Parts: sequence; C-alpha cells; structure tokens
Amino acid sequence: MKCSLANPNIAPHIRETLKSYEEHGFLDTFFTSYYFDSHSRLNRFVERYIPSVTKELRRRCIEAIPSERVRSRPLPEFLRVLSSRKFSCKITDQIWEWGELGFDRWVASRLDPTLDWVHTSEHAGLETLKRAKKLGIMSIHEQPSLHHQFFSQIIARQTALYPAFDSGVTQLLYDENSVRRNRRRDAELSLADHILCNSQFTKTTLVNGGVDEAKIITVPLGFPAVQERGERASNDKIRFMYAGNIAFGKGIHLLLEAWREIRSDLIELWLIGNVALPSSLLQDLPDNIRFIPRLPHSELMNTYQSADVFIHPTLADGFGMVIA
Repeated sequence: MKCSLANPNIAPHIRETLKSYEEHGFLDTFFTSYYFDSHSRLNRFVERYIPSVTKELRRRCIEAIPSERVRSRPLPEFLRVLSSRKFSCKITDQIWEWGELGFDRWVASRLDPTLDWVHTSEHAGLETLKRAKKLGIMSIHEQPSLHHQFFSQIIARQTALYPAFDSGVTQLLYDENSVRRNRRRDAELSLADHILCNSQFTKTTLVNGGVDEAKIITVPLGFPAVQERGERASNDKIRFMYAGNIAFGKGIHLLLEAWREIRSDLIELWLIGNVALPSSLLQDLPDNIRFIPRLPHSELMNTYQSADVFIHPTLADGFGMVIA
C-alpha cells in the first residue's frame, strides 16, 4: 500500500505523520510548499543574500524522510514570509490564499493513479480531493481547525466586547474572503472519504456544523516527553510563557488585560511569536513583559524548560499545537 501526503505546512505534527508513514513503508510522495534543504541552491542564496529570513525558514527542515520523496513548490511560501515582514496583513493574506489554491491545483495535477490513499489538508485540498475521487483513490482530509460556524460565533462575541480590535487582521477572520474560504472548507469536508481531527472538541464543532460524524476520525496530537527540571533559585522570578501568534484570535488581549492587574515584581511574562495586535494595546505595558520573535522548534522546546508556567489563552483552538 502507498500514499501521498499533501500539506503546504511542515508543522511538527506533520513531520511526525510523515515519519510514521515512512516507517511503515506507506509513503510515496510528500507534497509541500517550502522546505529547508541546506544543499539546495535556493537556500544557499537565501542564507547569503537574505539572512533576515533564514532563521524562520530553517524551521522547515525535514529529516524524517529521504529528500527524494519530497516535491516542493517554494515560491509562494517564500513570498508570503517576505511579505509578512515588509507589507500589510491584507497583502500577506492574499499571497497566502494564492499560494494555497495554486498548491492544491499543483498536487491534483501530479496525483499518482496507483495510490491507495491521499492525505490532504484544510483549505489546500479541494482540487486534489476531486481528482482523487475521479481516480478512485481514498482520501483522508486533515481538519485541524474548529468548524468555522463555531469560530465565527466566538469572534463575533469578542469583537462586540472589544470593538477596538474590529479592524485590520481581525477583519480577515470574517470578511468576504473568509466567507468564500469557508465555503471551500465545507466542500472539502463534504467530498473527503475520511476526516482526521485532533480532539473531541474539534469533532464536536464539526458535527454541530453538519459534518457526517461517521467520517470523522479523532487522533489527538502527541507532545514531548516530560523532562525533569533542576531546583530553581528562591529569588528567581516566576516565568509565565506563551508561544504562538500574538493575535486577537489567540486571546492575547485577555491575557494582557489580566496581566495589567497583577503588577508584581516577582513574576514575568514571555510572549513568543509574531505580533499582530493593534499598537494601542501594546502601549504602557508593564516592564515584566518580554516579546520574543518566533523561534525554531528546537529552541522553543528549550525555552519551555526555562519557564515555570505555560499560558494558552486562545479563544478557539482545536488543539494547542504549539506544545506538540
């Protein structure tokens, strides 16, 4: 038996899926967008002439499978990363969608008719699912996010409570582009033979959103083994830590609102990730808050070890992927 996995992302849980497919002899091809290969001419060019993005791109290494099994379409993702540093969130969002749709068409045009199944991903699999159905290939569609109906209700309540956030990147969560994208997600969920989700919570929102429960398979994500910590000095500050997008949808506005009320010299808060909050929220913050740019996965795991408490105030996530 053999399969192809198609995902423009290379998050840790995706790498673990690839590793499992490879170890069991199932993996034929992994289709993705950009992955970091130190031997490629593109990556050598980036490291030499655009060093500012090298650290972020290095997060996209694939070590679990042979490079000959990987097929990549790097340009759109490379442009998205550059855009996120230079241009507005709306321009970056348009580049992201262009890349996702193009990726899907690219995979569909290269689907091997002899595959036993294809493993697709949310919003980047509709044309591939159509092609698989035509070829008689079984499909497993990965749906990591909560159903959009549930998520939209959460966002509507929060923007009503915090109208200052109802602009810019937040509007991308419910504008006309979002409506169109959600129709695409619905079509994917309808077309897939099986739907893979990461928690019972995610499954519940999908079923309440009208998805056939019989098609849903729930497999919670794994997480690193527990590691023992040494004794901490009694005079050390208690370190609270968050990692992920520092954005409205992640509930960071609620965390900062609560943190302002504490005002203690005995604690500190580390926020690790890309900041996408209104500048008004970031003014007059306590001195014990530290913002840190996104870290490669290995560095992030080491940073967890230095923290005392992990905070995950997200408004609506199916699973806290940042710990996976």
